[in-house]
Amino acid sequence: MVYWLDFVTLSPPGFYGKDIAIDVVSALVVLLIGFFCFKNFLLDKRSKKQLLLSSAFLVLAASFLVKIATNVLTHSESAPTLYHQYLAAGFLAHLFLTLFGFYILYALTSKDDLTMNYVIMAYFILILAYFARFNYHWFHVTAVIFLLASTRRYVLAYKEHKYKNTKLLAISFSIITLSQVFFTFTYTDRWVYVAAEAIQLLGYCFLLYTFIMVLKNARKKK
Repeated sequence: MVYWLDFVTLSPPGFYGKDIAIDVVSALVVLLIGFFCFKNFLLDKRSKKQLLLSSAFLVLAASFLVKIATNVLTHSESAPTLYHQYLAAGFLAHLFLTLFGFYILYALTSKDDLTMNYVIMAYFILILAYFARFNYHWFHVTAVIFLLASTRRYVLAYKEHKYKNTKLLAISFSIITLSQVFFTFTYTDRWVYVAAEAIQLLGYCFLLYTFIMVLKNARKKK
C-alpha cells in the first residue's frame, strides 16, 4: 500500500490551508537564509562552503514549494486523475530534495572534501525516497539522523571554540530536529502534525536570525 496520500492529508479539520500558509512562510524563510549565505560568499569568495550552504537552502526551499503544490493538488477535485502523474511524483521530489538538502548541511560540517560523496549520497537518497512511498515515516527518521549529526557537530564545535553563532546554529538545528521527530509520530494524532509544522517554522526562523547575525559579524570584520 502507498502511504504518500496520508503524508499530505494529515491536517486536522479546520487546519488545512493554515498548514500551507506555514509552509509558504517556511519556504520564504529558507530562501532568505540562502540569500544571506550567498551574501556571505560574496564577502569572501574563497569560501566555497558558503556557496554550497546557499545551494542547500535553495534545495530545501524547492522541497517546500513542491510540497505546497502537491498538497494543493491533493485537495483539488481533480486529484484522482492526477495521482500517478503529478501527486506521486511531487511526493517523491519533496522527499528527495528535503533529505538531500539536510545531507548537504550535514556534509558541510565536515572538513573533508565531499564532492564525490554528494553524488553517492544523492543516489542512495533517491532510492530511499522511492521506497519511502510505502512508509513515509522512514523519510522523517532519515531526516532526524542527518539533523542530529549536524546538531552534534555544532555542539562539539561550540564546546571547543565558544563562539556565540555556533551556539545559535546548534539551537536552530536542535529545534528543526525536534520538528522532524514530531512529524515521525503524526500518525498518532493529527494535532501532532500541527505542532510539528509550528516547531519547524520556529526552527527555520531562529536559523534565519542566526545567519543574519553571522552576516553582520562578517561585515564588521570586513
